Amino acid sequence: MNVLSIIIVIGKGKYKKRIYKEEKA
Repeated sequence: MNVLSIIIVIGKGKYKKRIYKEEKA
């Protein structure tokens, strides 16, 4: 797994968490 893939996975995780928080709020 290269560095770019890791950055994309982390970015998607943060993005999903933000959406989840906004939906619950």
